[in-house]
Amino acid sequence: MGGTRAAAWPLIRRELGLSYTQVGLVLAVPGFVGSALGPLIGAAGDTTRRRPLLVAGGIAFALSAGLAAGAVGFWTLLVALAIANPATGAFVSLAQATWLVLLVLRRVDGLAYLRAGAAVSLLVYPAFLTVPGLTAKLVLAAALGLLNSGW
Repeated sequence: MGGTRAAAWPLIRRELGLSYTQVGLVLAVPGFVGSALGPLIGAAGDTTRRRPLLVAGGIAFALSAGLAAGAVGFWTLLVALAIANPATGAFVSLAQATWLVLLVLRRVDGLAYLRAGAAVSLLVYPAFLTVPGLTAKLVLAAALGLLNSGW
């Protein structure tokens, strides 16, 4: 979602009527929130709470993508992206840590899943780019996030 959004900033700024200062805040504040919460999420993920945190991160990411898709101005977009940054950390980082544990425990099976995931990504991402409109892409990202969080 980040790469698509990076290319769409001129469109987002125009559609939501954002000033350059607001764009700067929307780019910076979520990173600060994610940096502040990242160590806490990582520490909690090193306990037996990893799976619930992973699921919560996926649901929070889907919620943030939905909020970003329905953003009507600066504040809704800022809240959506401030949720997305730590949610991505909980979802992606903990999923990667879990994959590494699986690779150590079941090296052959883990590598097969990793290859399958990479193959699916290579097929889905170009199709994702063909979806017209930013809102439709964000709604699709939210749906994929919900699908992956229950996985």
